[in-house]
Amino acid sequence: MAARNSIDDAGVVLAEQDELIRAQGREIERLRNDIDNLREELEAAELAAAELREERQTLDGVARELEVRRAEVDQYRGELERISQSGSWRLTRPLRAAKALLLVRSR
Repeated sequence: MAARNSIDDAGVVLAEQDELIRAQGREIERLRNDIDNLREELEAAELAAAELREERQTLDGVARELEVRRAEVDQYRGELERISQSGSWRLTRPLRAAKALLLVRSR
């Protein structure tokens, strides 16, 4: 009788361990799915980061070009200011005004 109880107890223990193993197997499968999902998210994030780096490079290039153009505009403004302040420009002002009047009348 004791042997029978011992066998029954061992069967119960084996059933419990079997259920525990199945539960752990389900947990392992769930964790594998989570890992796969995280890998996909990581891949998407890395792709987005690469695209952002490319956009940043483009913007940096545009910013450099803008700085060059601003420097050119400043240079041209300085040249225009020097010309408009020159003696010859001031001396020829009446001639330019007369030319403008003649052009308006000839239309």
